[in-house]
Amino acid sequence: CYFIVYRQKHLYNVLRAYTAYNPADGFCQAHAPIVSVLLMHMPEEDAFWCLIAMLDKYLPGYYSGQLVRYELLFELTPICKLWLLV
Repeated sequence: CYFIVYRQKHLYNVLRAYTAYNPADGFCQAHAPIVSVLLMHMPEEDAFWCLIAMLDKYLPGYYSGQLVRYELLFELTPICKLWLLV
């Protein structure tokens, strides 16, 4: 039980830090599953910086509510493209 509470705190910390880092996009519920997976594989601070790198490089503006290009999903990987087209 302690482990779950500990991990939830890390999730909260990363999401809160991202909201402060990027107030234009702010909090989005869709960030939680991404951060959860990152936290399974790396410490809290690394997960934060990895989230920033992922969102800035692969999905800029995607969570801001002002998505300009929905084709961004198709640029991620060829595997994603094949999976989404099936």
